[in-house]
Amino acid sequence: MNKDLLPPEIAMRREILQKIATLLERAGYAEIVTPTFEEYDRLSAGLPEHLKSAAYRFFDHRGVQMILRPDITTQIARVAGTRLRKQNGPLRFYYSGDVYRAAQLEIGQNQQFHQIGVELLGVSGARGDQEILKLAENVLRTIGLKNYRIEQTNAGQIQRLPAKQRQALQRQDFVALGRLPRLSELLPVDLDYYTGLYFECFVPEMGYILGSGGRYDNLCAVFGRQRPAVGCAFNLDKLLLALAAQRG
Repeated sequence: MNKDLLPPEIAMRREILQKIATLLERAGYAEIVTPTFEEYDRLSAGLPEHLKSAAYRFFDHRGVQMILRPDITTQIARVAGTRLRKQNGPLRFYYSGDVYRAAQLEIGQNQQFHQIGVELLGVSGARGDQEILKLAENVLRTIGLKNYRIEQTNAGQIQRLPAKQRQALQRQDFVALGRLPRLSELLPVDLDYYTGLYFECFVPEMGYILGSGGRYDNLCAVFGRQRPAVGCAFNLDKLLLALAAQRG
């Protein structure tokens, strides 16, 4: 965001967020709110390297290193592994809040931007994957977006490729790969974070991702309890840009 919002902009953002929140609550997801900043050591073990390097960090009055959240998924995994450690059965949460990343800027993304997303904890395999994929599609449909696409791949399958093929894909060295890659193999999936499904939502005419998600079965164990987990998040500013472009 990184800017002042005037009343008409606020009204539009609230309308979109309310439509999405209503959809998610009807699907059985409960809202969770996490701190805007917290102690770095509480969160760092679960953050992927690219988010650690993009995070804003500072020291508080005690000399303790703090972090402005670059991501909300990691915080929810922390809650599930600590305060909800003894709770069994699936956990379904949605969240809506600003995140902060000192990252290279692209269209529709500033250092501060609003995410709305869902996390499904405790449901493994295809059943959980399909629930999240269907929710992502319903979000885009509910806000009135047309001509969107959802491309998916599987991090586990890419990990099982021979090392030379996997490295060639990461470098996009198709000569070394020895074949033309499938579109799903070109998605920029973080193989150290995602363990299965990974997907991106976009409109073909626009050069940016509206939202993404996938399966991250190893994250919750970092915070004290192993749970299979899958989720996705949307960038509100990018959704608004896509809707504005659609209206012309």
